Amino acid sequence: MNDVKSEALRLALGKRRTKKQIVEKLIAKGFEPDAAEEAAEYYKDAGYIDHRDFARRFAHDAANIKGYGPDRIRRDLRERGVEDEYIEEALNDIEFDIKPIMQKKFKECEDTKTMNKIINCFLRRGFSFDEIKNAIREVYLGDNND
Repeated sequence: MNDVKSEALRLALGKRRTKKQIVEKLIAKGFEPDAAEEAAEYYKDAGYIDHRDFARRFAHDAANIKGYGPDRIRRDLRERGVEDEYIEEALNDIEFDIKPIMQKKFKECEDTKTMNKIINCFLRRGFSFDEIKNAIREVYLGDNND
């Protein structure tokens, strides 16, 4: 058990990770799943693994660096084992604005093919269809009415 705890601590002190990510890494290194789970839980309880902080930082970077929308960030955080409560807290702290990303990525929208590319690009990034439609209306059609 000491080896698995040592490795869990090393992982927790390195790059920011969730409990689920640490358990997966420990299992991949050959530790028993129960021991990996127990070690990760121990360090989560001790405060070395902080899902609230992880969610906040991940959401900030995903929105501001990668240009992801709330749906994509929510999905990515859930896959990493973050609790919904912390995900929603993190998302509420971010102001999502699709328009600057759209203007940078697509200078003009002249035809249906380009319009479909824009829509699909932003759906993959986690924005809702309504958000995309409204942004297209404002960016390319000059309509500022909601």
